[in-house]
Amino acid sequence: MAITEFDQFFTRLSASDEQRIAYTNLLRTLHTPPTLKYIEAVLKNFRLTFSDGWLEDIGRSDEFVSLVHHSQAEANSLLSNLEQLSQYKQFKRHQTKTKLSQLFHGDLEKNPYYPLHYLLNRDNADFYRWLRQVLFILPFLVKDKVRDEERLKTYEPVTLGLFFRQLTEDVVAIAWLKQKNCGQCKNLRAFVGWLYEYRAYYRKYYRLSNSDLAKNGAKESKDPIQNAIAIYHQISTCIRILEIPLGHEKKRRASGRRSVKRFDRDSVISHGVTALENNILVQVETLPGEQDNLLFSILQGQLDDEHVDAGEEIFEQQQAEVYLFAEHEPLESYIAAFHGRRLSKSVMRRLERQHQYLYTDHHALTNSQIFQLLNWCQYPPQTEDAAEAALVAITSFFTGYVSDRLIQTTVNLSTPQFPKLDLARSVMALPQYQVPYAESMSEVATNKIEGLQLPMPALLADAFTQYTDGSHYLWAEHGQPLRHSQFSHSTDTLKNYIYDTTGLVISVQQIANTLFLRACAMFGSACATLMFNRPAPGSQARLYYTSLPAQLLQTRYQKLVETVLHDAGFGAEKAFHKAVLPQLIELGCRQAPSLDDYNNLLNGLSKKLQGLRKNRLSSDWVQFHNHYTAYCIVAQGLLTGLRPTHQGFIPLRDILLAAQVAVVRDKDSDDEYHTRTIPLHPLAIRIAEAYHTHVQAMLGRLHRIGLLKQWQAAQGPEPFFFTNAGAIANGSIVKTYPLSIMAFKPSLLRKEVAAYFSGPPNGNRKLLRSWFEKKSVPTFCIDALLGHGNLGETIWHQHNTLSFEDVRLTLMPHLDDLVKLLEIKALKGLHT
Repeated sequence: MAITEFDQFFTRLSASDEQRIAYTNLLRTLHTPPTLKYIEAVLKNFRLTFSDGWLEDIGRSDEFVSLVHHSQAEANSLLSNLEQLSQYKQFKRHQTKTKLSQLFHGDLEKNPYYPLHYLLNRDNADFYRWLRQVLFILPFLVKDKVRDEERLKTYEPVTLGLFFRQLTEDVVAIAWLKQKNCGQCKNLRAFVGWLYEYRAYYRKYYRLSNSDLAKNGAKESKDPIQNAIAIYHQISTCIRILEIPLGHEKKRRASGRRSVKRFDRDSVISHGVTALENNILVQVETLPGEQDNLLFSILQGQLDDEHVDAGEEIFEQQQAEVYLFAEHEPLESYIAAFHGRRLSKSVMRRLERQHQYLYTDHHALTNSQIFQLLNWCQYPPQTEDAAEAALVAITSFFTGYVSDRLIQTTVNLSTPQFPKLDLARSVMALPQYQVPYAESMSEVATNKIEGLQLPMPALLADAFTQYTDGSHYLWAEHGQPLRHSQFSHSTDTLKNYIYDTTGLVISVQQIANTLFLRACAMFGSACATLMFNRPAPGSQARLYYTSLPAQLLQTRYQKLVETVLHDAGFGAEKAFHKAVLPQLIELGCRQAPSLDDYNNLLNGLSKKLQGLRKNRLSSDWVQFHNHYTAYCIVAQGLLTGLRPTHQGFIPLRDILLAAQVAVVRDKDSDDEYHTRTIPLHPLAIRIAEAYHTHVQAMLGRLHRIGLLKQWQAAQGPEPFFFTNAGAIANGSIVKTYPLSIMAFKPSLLRKEVAAYFSGPPNGNRKLLRSWFEKKSVPTFCIDALLGHGNLGETIWHQHNTLSFEDVRLTLMPHLDDLVKLLEIKALKGLHT
């Protein structure tokens, strides 16, 4: 008979040895003390925890589903046996005491999870239900890990247990939970995301600065700030522990005597790193798929309130610090080892030269190699190995996936695996690219399983039809034909086999990169990224500001394949068997506005101005000015793509009328990289002239109400808003209410247009970028207008040979179309 710590209890149960072992496993997972105090309440809580809504980490794993069902059965069986005991009442929930520190005094460190499984919190039941699920599966998520960085230390469950127990009593945590809608939690990553939000809320509540967080703090301190600092670091520690199952290796310090001086937090600042835990941007610097050379850069960004109000993303305000790390180097260990050593200018120049001057055939196939490879894929020797190699190679070519990513290739359209191949409809589906900051898009959640449906090239469809004989020897279980292929699991195996069979000296990366790089050249990096679900190196702003319909991506993929096959020497009939049905979804940036959104905004402001214009002698002229200012900013911004973060408007004094250009600086930077020369549409100039005339008429009115000196003291801002305008008292506008003048701020603009437009003020840039991308305008021309080019690609760079007039001639016809569709006009303001 097996000996366990619960034998004293088991002797009172009529349970078999097999049941005792099962009970013991469940009780140990729940961190049950040998006394089994209040076990009835814990088991009922456990049963309730899994009676509704499971984490995706559990629901998607057969092992976890089986574990939960088995554990629930054991819990029910144990409860039934408990009810037969004469001392049953001693195992029930305590009727008077509720504080966990009193109920489990002495057990909180020995059995850290047990009090949390006992906890009954009706106000925040959903949050603690998800917590109990996380704590139950956490040991099983890391049980097979052997490295210290990937598994839990013995003290870490205690840290988690104490932290979440204190969460039930802390007033700040309770206030935070009241603001949260904890009804839905998709997975462990989402639960950890809640803790990130709690940490930010906690920091804001106590107003902890970076210098405060550089200290250790002390939980026993009488100083509330020192106590808050210590708890903030405790939250960070718990986040890092819960991130271990997500693949974030927790850095372990070597045992032995520590040097206080070496690990002093204050010493990190002297190495150039101040706070590398929030607002970190990681960007691909080399072509994905080139595993030997894959490099990333990390940048520390900051956003103030005005940038947030404008709708700016953090990548738009990158700071000067740049760090480089390789794919195989974990981020934490890199920072710990080098403490933020800045990337030297010579390395930056090497990266720039690689992006701009390397021959394309170092990364992709030439036309002759494409012809040889695809011709061999059509007619390889009739052997099983040759058929498998051909299928893997041709699938990699048309999907843009390296062969080891093709293991999940499936013909079962109901599974979440990609790529999907629908041979009956000649459709293949790739996963939708998850643009950072775009998780709120409903289309992403709704169409996640379907993915982006592209027309399947005829060569790919024929290859699968031809090389799957009657016995279907290539089709693995669950409809995954390449799951067990030796060529899917090893890139070197496929490369060597192609060389031995055809004599082609090509890499697997070249096969996968060919269509992707050609798409970058034909349609731009943003379109290629959304098409192939692969981030391209270079300016990420091109992607974050682009929203494209799936139907356009389908059409462009068809054009891409037809062009590549034609250049390689294949006939047009080799391209596609069938046309794919249009997919009516949008992919790309978040909060992407539509033409209808801006139509409603401009029409709404115009009608409001018409109504206010009729009564110029009353205090309505104050409201008229605010609405007219908003209209001019929005209308001109749709023609210039100006960032609404600084002045938000190009006044007449900043325009070179003879050249019809404006030189603006609408982004913070240490150099001249973001001083932009913008080609102006004639209507944008007329709007600036109309606003200038309006402001001149306003000066007399400002003098009469005593605000002229205030306007001059603010350096005569154009544009400006009246604040405190339109106050209501007794149902009428108070004419004598004190007004104030404030220069442009994104929050003021957002307030004026709130009745007609719900998007961010920088939606003009997203609309323009997407509009030009849909019209197939060359990327470098869009970059010239919006300031999205990489260093060295800007039109004023010393080695750039692009004519500024060429940019103007390329953009103006499309801006003319936009003016007609949105009916943008230079409305007249007030006159003297």
